[in-house]
Amino acid sequence: MKLAELIQYMVHYNNCQVIISTHSPFLLSMEDAKIYDLDMTPVNVCKFNELDSMKKYVDLFQKHFS
Repeated sequence: MKLAELIQYMVHYNNCQVIISTHSPFLLSMEDAKIYDLDMTPVNVCKFNELDSMKKYVDLFQKHFS
């Protein structure tokens, strides 16, 4: 979460562009993130809640916390 905060600060205040390869829901859910789903052919831009990996996180947490 601290890394996500630092990245958001850099982008907003230092006018940086950051390219990251991750499965982290904290980084994928950052505001204004442009996510390229490399599991798709052709590669597709999507929202973090449309990613298969995020759907698996939701299923896992629902199984253990509901």
